[in-house]
Amino acid sequence: METKHTKGEWNVSSSFLIVNKDGKVLANCMPIGIEALEVPVEESFANSKLIAAAPDMLKALEFVKNMLEYEKMTNTEEYYLVSNAIKKAI
Repeated sequence: METKHTKGEWNVSSSFLIVNKDGKVLANCMPIGIEALEVPVEESFANSKLIAAAPDMLKALEFVKNMLEYEKMTNTEEYYLVSNAIKKAI
């Protein structure tokens, strides 16, 4: 399955930016403007970490899906949860 997202490792910079290993900015989770009052800094940083972990989580979900298919466990709740999460991500 070919993904359309930016490949490679993603990290959170000190300014809530999601960057790839080359320093390219992929997303900005820094609360700015009037909305900044609605989102605590800790929550924005947690959102940044979650977004940065997304490629690794997608890879893990694809691995689990393949294992469930190998074990012929495609009619399980776990398989549907993993499959739906992957569909939502790509």
